[in-house]
Amino acid sequence: MKYEIYLISLKKDKKRREFLKNEFPKFYDKFKLIEAIDGREFDALSYYKNIAPTFYKAGKILSPAEVGCALSHKLVYETFLKSNNDIALIFEDDIIGDDEMIEKVESFLEILPKNSLMICGGQDSYSAFAKNIKDELFLVNDLSKGCFTRACCYALDKIAAKKILDLQNDYLYVADDWTRLLADIKLCFCDIFSHPKDLSSSNIQSERDFAKIKISLAKRYEILKYILKTRIISLFSDYKKITKGK
Repeated sequence: MKYEIYLISLKKDKKRREFLKNEFPKFYDKFKLIEAIDGREFDALSYYKNIAPTFYKAGKILSPAEVGCALSHKLVYETFLKSNNDIALIFEDDIIGDDEMIEKVESFLEILPKNSLMICGGQDSYSAFAKNIKDELFLVNDLSKGCFTRACCYALDKIAAKKILDLQNDYLYVADDWTRLLADIKLCFCDIFSHPKDLSSSNIQSERDFAKIKISLAKRYEILKYILKTRIISLFSDYKKITKGK
C-alpha cells in the first residue's frame, strides 16, 4: 500500500508551513505541496462562473473562500489520481499534530475498506453513530455522515477520490459537505489531529460565520427524523454513539 501526504497551503502562508515543519520533523519533507487557490482573489466573472451551476442545481451560493477551498481539494484529487499511490492523506495547513499522529494514521490506512474516506480529526465536537473497526478507528453510519465538518485532515482511496471529483465537476459544492460527497462512499473516523479552536485566522470560517442563518422548520423536521432513526439504529445494530463535547 503506497500513500502520499498532500499539504494544501496558500503561497503566502509561509509561517504556517514553517510551523508544520517544526511539528512534523520526520514527515514534513515528504509532504507534497499543493498551492491552494484563493477564491477571494477571483474577478467577478471567474467567481460567478464557479458558483452559477451550484446556484441553479442546488440553490446555494458559495462564498469566495468556499470556492477556493473546494477547487483546492479538487486539485489534490486530480493530482492523486494521476499518481501511482493507493491512498492520499490530505492536510490543510492549519492542522495541529505531530509525527506520532501520522504514524498512528498509517496503521489505519492498511485496513481501510475500499471506496472509503477517513476523517482523521479536526472536530471541536461531534455526536454520531459508528462501530469500532480497530482501536480509535470507527466506521460511521450513513445517517451520521453530516455530523462531521471540515476537510482539514482526511485520507481516501482512488475509488472515493474519483467519485468526489466527478460530483465536484458536475457542480461545485463546499469541500466538507460530507453528506453529499460521501453518498456512495464509506466514511471512517479517527479522532487524532486537531484544528485551531480560535478560528479568527481561518480563511473560510470567517465567511461561514457571517452567513449563519436561523434553522428553518424543514431543517428542524430533518433533525427530528435523524434523532428517531438513530435511536432505532442504537437499539437494533452494533452501531454505538460516539461523542465529543465542545
